Formats: sequence, C-alpha cells, structure tokens
Amino acid sequence: MRLHVQLQGGERVVSFTDFEEAVRQGLILADTPMRMSSEESWRCARDFPIFHATMDSPEQRLRRAWETRRVPWMTALIVGLCIRMHLWFWGSSAGEVVWEKGTRWWPAVAENGESWRLLTYGFLHANFAHITMNLLFVAYAGVALENMFGSGGLLLLFVAGVWGGGLFSSMLDPTTKAVGASAGDFALLGASILFGWRHADIIPARAKPAFGAVILLFTLQALFGSMGEEGVDWQAHLGGAIFGGVFGSLLVPVALSHAPRRNRWVHGIFWSMVLVSLVGLWAAAPSGLRWTPVVDGEIHTVRPLWWEPGWTVFGASGWVSPTGEASLVVDTTEEEKYWSNEEEERNLRLRLQEMDPQVGFNHLQDGAQVEPALPELTFEAHYVVEGRTWYLRGWLATRGSYRYRLLAEGLDPDLVEMVYEGALANVQVPLPEKLVQARENWRPGLRRASQDLAAEERRIGNEDGALAPLRSLMTEARKDPQLARDILDELTLLNKDGEEEAEQLVAAFLDNRKIQLRAITFFTKRERTERAEQLLQAAEQRWPEDRAVQEARATLLRVAEQRRPAPEQQHSPPPPAD
Repeated sequence: MRLHVQLQGGERVVSFTDFEEAVRQGLILADTPMRMSSEESWRCARDFPIFHATMDSPEQRLRRAWETRRVPWMTALIVGLCIRMHLWFWGSSAGEVVWEKGTRWWPAVAENGESWRLLTYGFLHANFAHITMNLLFVAYAGVALENMFGSGGLLLLFVAGVWGGGLFSSMLDPTTKAVGASAGDFALLGASILFGWRHADIIPARAKPAFGAVILLFTLQALFGSMGEEGVDWQAHLGGAIFGGVFGSLLVPVALSHAPRRNRWVHGIFWSMVLVSLVGLWAAAPSGLRWTPVVDGEIHTVRPLWWEPGWTVFGASGWVSPTGEASLVVDTTEEEKYWSNEEEERNLRLRLQEMDPQVGFNHLQDGAQVEPALPELTFEAHYVVEGRTWYLRGWLATRGSYRYRLLAEGLDPDLVEMVYEGALANVQVPLPEKLVQARENWRPGLRRASQDLAAEERRIGNEDGALAPLRSLMTEARKDPQLARDILDELTLLNKDGEEEAEQLVAAFLDNRKIQLRAITFFTKRERTERAEQLLQAAEQRWPEDRAVQEARATLLRVAEQRRPAPEQQHSPPPPAD
C-alpha cells in the first residue's frame, strides 16, 4: 500500500512498511502501538503538528481503477461466443439443432425439463442486425463494468440478465419463442445506472457518460419504446434490467478493500440460485404447468395455459401443446339415445386398433367420483404411431344421453399423468344449463314449459322427473290430439313407465290414426308385443289400405324376427335337474 505523507519539509510517498519502520524508530508518532492498520494509524497521525498525512481514500482508489485500463477479456469472450454461435447456426446443420434446442421457450422447459434454454437463448440471434445491436450494447457497458467489478462480476451481471429476463418473460408470455442477448444488455445497463447513482460523486467527469442519467434515459427509451412492438421481447428486457440492477447493487467494486469477501458471497448466492433453478426445473418437469379454466358443453375443468385448440393423434378435437407432444380432450356430446361408458370404450378401442393393432388397453376401474354422481370409467392405453409410443389416460362418464370425456395423450408418461390428474382433480359436471332453466320455468299445466322440462329430464336419464310434467298435461291432452301425439312421442323415448298414460290417450282417440300408430310404436319398444298386435289389428280393420298402417305391420314383423331365438337355442336340451 502506498501512503502520501506531508511533513513540514514537504510531501513524501512511503510504503506501509516505511511507515512501520518510522514508527519503530520513533520518528513518527512514537507512542502509537506498533501493530495497527494503516487507516487507523494515519487518522491518529494527522492530528500531530509535526506532519500531515493522508491515506488513499476509496474515492481515490476508484478513480485510479477507472484510469487503469485492464484488458476486458470477459466482454470479448461474451461477444466472441455470440458471434461464433451465430456463424455456426447459419453455417451447419448442427447449428440448426442448437437453434431448435437453445431458444427460450417455456413449454419445452415446463413440460420436457429443458431448463438450459433459460441461458442458451442469450447467445443466439436471429439475423445480422439483431446480433450487431445487442453486441454493441454488451461492448459499451461491459468494458466499463468489467473494469469496476472484474471479469467474474461482469459474467455474473450478464448471466443474471439472461437468466432473470428469461424467467420474467416466461411468466408473462410463456408461448413465445425468443433469442438474443438483449436481456443481458439491459442487465448491464441496469447495473450501470445503479453504479452511477451510488458513486456519482467519485466517478471521473469523463467516465460519467458511461453511468447514471445518460444510460437511464437511454434504457427507459429503449424499454418503453419496445413495449407492444411485435417481435420484441420487452418482458425479457424489463426482467433483465431488474435483475441486473439488483445484483449490480450487491456487488462491490474490486478496488475497494472489502470487495473480495463481499463479492464472494454475492457470487456464491447467485450461482447457487441459478444452479438450483436449472436443476429443479429439469427434475420437476412437468410440475411447472400453469392452468386455466376450460368449459366444453357441460363439463368444466382446467387445461395447461399455453395449450391451443388442435387435433390429437387418434383424431379427436382437443387442446394441444405447442410442442405437439401432448394433448387434452375435454368434450360433452349429446346423443340421440342413452349412452354407456362400455359403448364409448368399445369405440375408442376400435379407433386405437386401427392405428396400432397391438395396442395395449387397460380398463382400470368403474366408479362415481364426480358430484352429482355419474357412471364413470377410467382406463389407460399405449400405442405406437410412426415408431413413437404414445400414452393415453382417459376418464369417461355418462348421464342419460349426455356423454363426457377427458383424455390426456402424449409421448411422456409423466406429462400425461400430470395433465390427466390436474384436469381430473378439477373436473365438474353440473346439471345441463338447459335443464336448470327448464326447471325454473316450469309450472304444472303449462304446455310448452312442461314439454321442455320432460325432454330435458329425459336427456339426463331422470325418467321419473320426465313423467311428472307430462302427467300434468293429461287432462288437456285427452282433448287435444296434437298434444296427445307429442306426449306419446316423448313417452316412447323413455325406457320405463308411461303405459297408463299411453292407454288413456289410446282410449281418448280411437279414431285418430296417427295416435293409434304412435301407441303401436310405444308398446313395441316396451316389448309389449301382444298389446301392440291388438292395436295394429284394430288399425288394419279401420284403415286397411293405409300405407302407414302397412309399414307398422312390417316393422312389427321385423322386430319379432329379431327377438326370435336362434335355431340352436330353440332346440337346446333343458338344463339338468339339481
């Protein structure tokens, strides 16, 4: 350490050892203890009249550090690496792989664990103009900061911007791909601003344009001017500036005496944070999924935030990951007849077998987990398409003629399981909105409202609920043939009961051909063949030449033929007696 000593005979520059020797010989402050720091000894010495001494202040050391130009090799290394990566990308097929696997793209990070993308994107650029502008900023701010914080400090600030800007942008805009060192640029600019504010009084006049207000104005103009501009990742710019400013304020210029210990702590904390975040994202994928509500018909659940409408491998419409490696089907279908999980499972098996005859299909369980209780079925399957094995987890449920499906498909079984469990845990199947509205509108005896309620109750399989509004119309129906026909049509769609109401309408309109034919259809469906035959014979006597009656006879014969047992069943021996 060099000391400036101003004695009565003039100023003398001595080293710390010279000072100790002078104290030892009693020439300077003989009564001062021999073992003392230089700062303490000179503070004491300045008060003696025989001489005046001043030690190097922090201000002087920072000034000399600024004036002592070091070779900015870390700045040159960052610039050179970006240029090399850019030339490699444009000059080889391997570079295309680096580009594809190195861009910042949150779906690939969250779903596949490709956490390295949060760093590698900062060294890739889209074109010559892009890389030129970014590297000019790196060189401009990097030389000054490397001179102040050292090579390791500059690397920390640049990586902090790239890493922090990548995280910040991924949270705000997870679907967009991005490349470029601009997040690192803004980190260096943010650190320069903080440095300029903290040390404005000690920065040499010619160095001030590199720090503080000038950089602040430029940074604000570049940041806010890019917001909303297409193709500019302003979220990463903002995140980079914030992270650069934070870590720039924690670092201490290397010229100060307490810099080594303080900076070691800052470096250790920062690189530990980066390592933990990268390893954690890699190991925990796909737990980084973010969810958003989705409603399809009557089924309510959630889906990954960045998934978009598309088609699955097995041809269903659903939500597909931007990576194309996973999908989620959430749909409600209303059939013309009552549906069953077994029918849906059989159809799905056939569809999968068309893609892979060796498909593995496991029926897991039946049950009722969703409230209100529904007949449910869960299964899993795996099949090979174009040499890649796809995994499928599925949940099926029915309610009358309503069919509900939740199917998660993908190449990664862990991702499929995560999507399936997340969606199933949030699935809700409330009563259909049309049914809720029909119940609110219904009053006994109201014709239109009663018919609507009966139809909606029938569609969810509530046949008792469907009969109640129809029975409230029976008095009017026995006088109104059109209403009688409508009620018979609705009764025919039910699976049970309603026979008493049908008999009343038959008796009320014995001479109405349309009502008698509807009654024949009703009893035929209920397998009341004898009653249907009686009504048909009566109709043939009344309207022997009517074509609709002849068609009813053909239909009844066809149904009877279908229900007739096969010949081997007719002649099979009786079972042995116990």
